[in-house]
Formats: sequence, C-alpha cells, structure tokens
Amino acid sequence: MITDQMVEAALQAYCGQDHQLNFGVLGDHLKAMRAALEAAEAAAWQPIGDAPCDGTTVLVYAPPPDPEKWHESVWDLPAIICTAAYHEDAGFCIDTIREPTHWRPLPAAQKETNNV
Repeated sequence: MITDQMVEAALQAYCGQDHQLNFGVLGDHLKAMRAALEAAEAAAWQPIGDAPCDGTTVLVYAPPPDPEKWHESVWDLPAIICTAAYHEDAGFCIDTIREPTHWRPLPAAQKETNNV
C-alpha cells in the first residue's frame, strides 16, 4: 500500500529538498507520483515460478483458498503476504491449504539515523 508519506518522500527525492511548487501544481505532481509508485509496487510482484530457489527469504503472496478444493470452513480465510524461503522438500510452504502465486524481494532495511 502506498501511503501519503511515501508519495511525499518520493516527490521530495525527485524534486529535491528546496522545490517550490504552487498548490495546484503540487497536487498534480502528488497524483503523478502516487500513480508511479503504485505501478512500481504492482510490477514488483513476480510469478512464483521465477522466485529464487536457493534458500533466499522473499515476500510471497498466497491467495485465499480455492472453495472448490477445500471444505467451506476455510472459504473466508484471507490472502496471505508473508516471508518464505524455498525448501527442496516443501517448496514455499505457507500453510497446508494455500500455495503462493507471486513473490518479490524483501524491502530494504530502514536506515538508522542518529538523532542526538
């Protein structure tokens, strides 16, 4: 999910710290930056068949269980996004009723700042 803070940080990084935009133009730039970030977010998810199989931990997406394959008690379970690594004997094991369909690299770690 793209937040307002992410859009503002991306626009600031793109335009520089001291950009001077009037309110109308700023609104247009914020909309364009949000659209660009949402497109980048969507493109980051790749088919699970392209995922690394060397034990690298990645984010995986598994859709809700298929109601035609499972008992109705699991039909309301949500999709899952979680970390996983490929294992030769189990693949990307999420749980016993879902298999991931997409993956993406883990996001970069938060940079530490020294606020003294």
